[in-house]
Amino acid sequence: MTSSQRRRLYFLAFLMALATIILLPTFLRGRLPEWYSLKPVKLGLDLRGGSYLVLTVKTDEAVKSHLASMATEIRALLRKEKVGVLRTRQTGEQSIEVTLINRDGLTALDAIVRKEFLGLLPSGSPAGETNVKVVYDMQPLQVEELKKRAVEQAIETIRNRVDS
Repeated sequence: MTSSQRRRLYFLAFLMALATIILLPTFLRGRLPEWYSLKPVKLGLDLRGGSYLVLTVKTDEAVKSHLASMATEIRALLRKEKVGVLRTRQTGEQSIEVTLINRDGLTALDAIVRKEFLGLLPSGSPAGETNVKVVYDMQPLQVEELKKRAVEQAIETIRNRVDS
């Protein structure tokens, strides 16, 4: 045996002895003398029998996001129809506010909402001659369906990540 091989063998024996000293508290819990101060290795959740995953889905944020995208789409459709629109935005928890330049675009707005956005219902009557504001509320049934879909989508995403 050459001196290089002997050094490697001694080094390997030293590493094995050190590993045994460090891991003794893990295997001999409570049976070691008090002067032995090393603490046992703490096992992670995956080594102790699994992990517990808590997932929350912000369903209200999903509804608000969907309303904001609907407002943007309404604005684009109104502009395509050459209706003067000042602003469309998501307001409140389940509402969209559309501000038209004048009352001339009300019939076009009503037709677009009835055709493309079945879940929106007008809330009250349009106010003002200029800068006409119309508020649409999302039907409660559609809100619940949207929240349910957001939860299902989150669960599917997590399953795909865990299973892959």
